[in-house]
Amino acid sequence: MRFRFNLALKNIKARAGRSSLLIIICAILAASVFGGSVFIRSIQNGLHSYEKRLGADIIVIPEEVKEEGSFDGILLQGIPDTFYMDRSVLEKVKETEGVEIASYQFFLASANAGCCDSPVQIIGFDPETDFSIQPWIREAYEGEITDGDLIVGSNIVIPPNRQLRFYNVTLNVAAKLEKTGTGLDNAVFGNIETIKSLIRSADSLGFEDFKDVDPDSVISAVMVRNEKGYDVYKTAGNINIPIEGVNAVTSQKMIYGIAQGLKNVSGIIGIITGLVWVLSIIILIALFSLIAGERVRELAILRITGASKKIITGALLWEAFLIALIGSVSGIAAISIVYFPFADTIKRSLELPVLQPGAGFMILTGFITIILSIIICGVTWSLCVLRIAARDTGLLSKEGV
Repeated sequence: MRFRFNLALKNIKARAGRSSLLIIICAILAASVFGGSVFIRSIQNGLHSYEKRLGADIIVIPEEVKEEGSFDGILLQGIPDTFYMDRSVLEKVKETEGVEIASYQFFLASANAGCCDSPVQIIGFDPETDFSIQPWIREAYEGEITDGDLIVGSNIVIPPNRQLRFYNVTLNVAAKLEKTGTGLDNAVFGNIETIKSLIRSADSLGFEDFKDVDPDSVISAVMVRNEKGYDVYKTAGNINIPIEGVNAVTSQKMIYGIAQGLKNVSGIIGIITGLVWVLSIIILIALFSLIAGERVRELAILRITGASKKIITGALLWEAFLIALIGSVSGIAAISIVYFPFADTIKRSLELPVLQPGAGFMILTGFITIILSIIICGVTWSLCVLRIAARDTGLLSKEGV
């Protein structure tokens, strides 16, 4: 076995150009499978996380906000924004048929100025009525969120002193949330009293966006839990028709739109991966057939010098295995270097939630990809070369000389 392995290594080194070409093709094949599988799983994870983090059956926002797409920008891309509607909307929503619980939220965009550590989306919630944010927060923090406390998204950098400053108000970071793959990774959360203090401070600093904003009389959104057994779309209609200037959007509708986008992207990736596989296999068969024809003399010399068919076959199989192994590992490494550092950029460009899978999935997918690549490369190589290796020694010598 060692002789066959050493012979295979010598053949690869002796024909570095040819071997490199085969390795590159195997690498492309492996990269397409691994990269496509990881990306499809990432967007599937992102959709599941997005659905989980919405936490409400219906979301009521100002009508003009839905038209501008600002709310989607906050949830999907983490683009800071600020919008308000009259607080009376909350009471009207609570009285609407089909509504079980309604809780309000306050959206505040920090400024890109010296008064703020970084431009982020600040989201305030009412601890007494909230049912959408606090269950998520409790996964990372079980303590009470008091005035002046913040819970930050996974992308927020926490200073050593665990304090962040917004509009010259210093707040304490109580905990950091798990990554979701959504725009909420770039947000910070606090109770309503904390948000009110920030608005008053922003107004005192002369920020025009908050000049006429009274935090006691306005809100940004109302999160609604639908009554069990009551049609959620009917509830949304009960809110939209009588209450002017608002848009009640069901979470199902929001998720459906994103799911369609994810389905389209996944379909495109699947088609591209399939085409790469088919093209790679065709190229491998063509190359292996050509190479096998060129190696007739080499195989004849080995047979004449006493090498058995078993030794030659073993050396050829080792050569196919090593080329496939080197190529597949190289392909996985290459796609990892290209994809993972730019995953956030890809997510922003697609405007879709993308959440990378865990290490276990990565390792398993990489292992399966390597096995598949070895099988494909090994089979195509073997079918072409072993056919010649099985020929009669005299015939080989006549063809090869």
